[in-house]
Amino acid sequence: MATSFGWGLTLAVAGYAVLRSLQVMFGHELNPASAMWSPHSAFFWRCLTMLYGGGIASFVAWVASRERLAAAARGLATAIPISALLLALQAIFFP
Repeated sequence: MATSFGWGLTLAVAGYAVLRSLQVMFGHELNPASAMWSPHSAFFWRCLTMLYGGGIASFVAWVASRERLAAAARGLATAIPISALLLALQAIFFP
C-alpha cells in the first residue's frame, strides 16, 4: 500500500513538471508578476489536476504491484530521482 502511495506522489510530481513545461511552451498564460489577482490560478489547477492523476496512478500501481511488491519498490527507487530531476529542470528552464 505504501509503495502505491509513493508511486502516486512520484508520478504527480513528474506530471506537474511535464504539464507546466508544456503549458509554458504551447500555452499563453498570464504573467503572475503583472497580474494582481486572478480567480483562475493556473498553478492551483495544475496542482489539482496532478493530484487527481497521482491518485489514479496510485490505484493503478496498487493493482499492478500486488504480486510483485519488490519489483515495484525497486522501480520506485529509480523513479524518485527521475521525478526530482524533471521538477528541477522545469524550475530552471520554465519558472
